[in-house]
Amino acid sequence: MTTETETRTRNDEPQQPHAPQRTPAAPVEPVRRRIPLADIIVDSEVQARVELSEAAIADYREAMLAGDQFPGVVVFEGADGIVLSDGFTRVAAAGRAGLTDIMCDVRPGTKDDAILHACGANAVHTAQRRSNADKP
Repeated sequence: MTTETETRTRNDEPQQPHAPQRTPAAPVEPVRRRIPLADIIVDSEVQARVELSEAAIADYREAMLAGDQFPGVVVFEGADGIVLSDGFTRVAAAGRAGLTDIMCDVRPGTKDDAILHACGANAVHTAQRRSNADKP
């Protein structure tokens, strides 16, 4: 049998029993589905850029009208509705092209989740470089 003095650490603090290790929850994979543009909340507080590029919107619009396929925009769906997080230029172009819906990668979450994701997405965006005004 172990005595209390045998279970003390070097600094004479009682040892804590080891807590069971928790396995982190597996990340939830986004669900891809088409969502009507009218159902997507486009919130300027989520948009990480100072302004959208009109040239990029026009280019995307033409490509969409020509039938080009684009990656799904990222939305977070939850108590705040369906909040756009990444793909503001694509959503604007789809609207100007007269499309009624757009392919989305739907993740569970709130507007706050959308903001956090938007900050990270625009830091490493490959489609459009951030302007100096976009950088913190």
